[in-house]
Amino acid sequence: MRIGLDMLDIERMERLLHHARFMERIYSAAEREYIASKGSRAAQTAAGIFCAKEAYAKAAGRGVAALLGGCLEVRYDQDGKPFMQGAAVSITHTDRTAAAVVLLED
Repeated sequence: MRIGLDMLDIERMERLLHHARFMERIYSAAEREYIASKGSRAAQTAAGIFCAKEAYAKAAGRGVAALLGGCLEVRYDQDGKPFMQGAAVSITHTDRTAAAVVLLED
C-alpha cells in the first residue's frame, strides 16, 4: 500500500477560483461543475479536490504534472463519498484548511 497526504489553505484557493486557466488545467469539466454548484463553499470544495489530486500524485510517486489535463478526476458515489480510480480517498476541511488522504494498493 502507498499513501499520500496533502493540505491547502482555503484562502489561497479563493484567489485561484477566478482564474479560468488554472481551473481548466487542474479540474475536469465535471469537477468544475461540481465546484460551481457549491456556491459559497466552492473554495472549500475546490481545495479539497485539489488536495485529493496532490495526495494521489504523491502516493503514486508522480509529479505535479499528473494533475494537469484532467488526468486525475475526483468523483462521488451515490452517498457523496469521494473516490478516484483505483484509490481510497478521504477529503476534509475546516473553514480555513482543506486536506485529503489517498490510499493506493500496489
